[in-house]
Amino acid sequence: SACEKGGQWQRALQLMQDMQGKEVPIDTITYNAAISACIKGGQWQSASWLMKIAEENNLILDTVTYNTAISACKKGGKWRQALKFMNEMNAKGIEADTITYSAALSACLKSGQWQCAMTLMEEMQARNIPANTITYNAAISTCAKQGKLHAALKLIEDMRVSGIPMNTVTINAAISICQKGGQWQQALKLITYAKENKVDVDTITYNAAISTCKKSRQWQQAVQLVEEMKANGVPLDTITYSAIIGVCEKGGQWQLAINFMEDMRSTNIPPNTITYNEAMRACEAGGQALYALTLIEEAKTNNVPLTLVTYKAAIGACTKAGQQREAAALMKEMQECASSPGLVRHRPGLYIPTAGKNRFGHMVAKPQEQSDLLA
Repeated sequence: SACEKGGQWQRALQLMQDMQGKEVPIDTITYNAAISACIKGGQWQSASWLMKIAEENNLILDTVTYNTAISACKKGGKWRQALKFMNEMNAKGIEADTITYSAALSACLKSGQWQCAMTLMEEMQARNIPANTITYNAAISTCAKQGKLHAALKLIEDMRVSGIPMNTVTINAAISICQKGGQWQQALKLITYAKENKVDVDTITYNAAISTCKKSRQWQQAVQLVEEMKANGVPLDTITYSAIIGVCEKGGQWQLAINFMEDMRSTNIPPNTITYNEAMRACEAGGQALYALTLIEEAKTNNVPLTLVTYKAAIGACTKAGQQREAAALMKEMQECASSPGLVRHRPGLYIPTAGKNRFGHMVAKPQEQSDLLA
C-alpha cells in the first residue's frame, strides 16, 4: 500500500516477486495495490500484465481490480482493452460502478472513439448507475465533438438539477458548445454559475464566451466580460482581443473596436491576422484611413500574414475617407498579390496567397489559416 500511494511501481513489483519467492500468498488486495502503483507510475502495460497474472492464479477479482485495470487502459489509450475488461465484468457478474464507466469513457475519448463513449453513457443511464463530474465532462466533450448541441445542453441541465458540481473543464466544454450554437445567453448563465459556485474560470472560459457573443452581436455583454477579466486578474490574450474587436465591429461600435486595438497595442500583446482583419473592418466602418494604413504597415513590420480581407477593408476605409490615392495604391498592391504565382482558390471569387512572402516582401497567410477570416 505504501508503494501504491507513492506510485513506486518498480518497488511494488519487486515486493510481489519476493512474496512469490518466499511462497507468501498473494491476495486480491495485494494485486489491486500493485496495479494501482503501476498506474500512478505511468506503467499501464505492467498493470495490464498483473491483471492477466491474477486471472491465471484464479484469484477472485472484484470491482476495484477491474476499475484499476480500466484506469490503466485509460492512461495508455487502450480503449478496446477497457471495453474488454467491462465485458469480462459483465460475464462474471462483477458490478460496474461510476468509476468503471468514468475510466472507460475517458479511455474511449482519449482515443477519439466518440460513438463508443456515447454508447457507454447511454448504457450507464439505462442501468441507473449514478454519474459524476468526470462522467458528465466526458459525455459533454463527446457531444461537442459530434456537434450535438442540444444533447450537450441537456447534460448540463441534468448536472444542475441533480446537484452534480461542475468544474472548469465542464464550464469550458459547455461554453465551447454554446459558441458553436450561438447560445450566448446560456454561455453567460454558465459564467454566472461558475462565479456563484466558486468554480475557477480562466482565459479559455472568457474567450469562448466572448466569441459566443460575437456571433449574436452582443457587444455590451462581451465588453462586460472583458471588464470582468481585468477586474478578476484573468489574463487577456490575442484571442481575447481579436474576439472583442470583432464583436464591437459587428455591433456597429467601430470606435470601441479601435479603442480595444489600442489597448492591445499598449499591453504589448501581439496581434495576429485575425486581429488585424477585425480592426481593419472597424476602420472601414468608421472611414479611419490613416489608422488603417498604420495597421497595414505595422503588420508588415511584424511579419503578420495579410489576407485579401485585410486589403479590401483597408481600401474601403480609404475610399470612405476620400483618400482615393491611398485606396488606389492598396488596390494595386492587392491585385499584384492576387496575380502572383502560388495562389489557391479558397472560395468562389476569392484568391488567397499561399504561405511565405509576396513580391512586396511581407508575409501572406496560409489558406487553411483564413477560413474564419473571409465571412
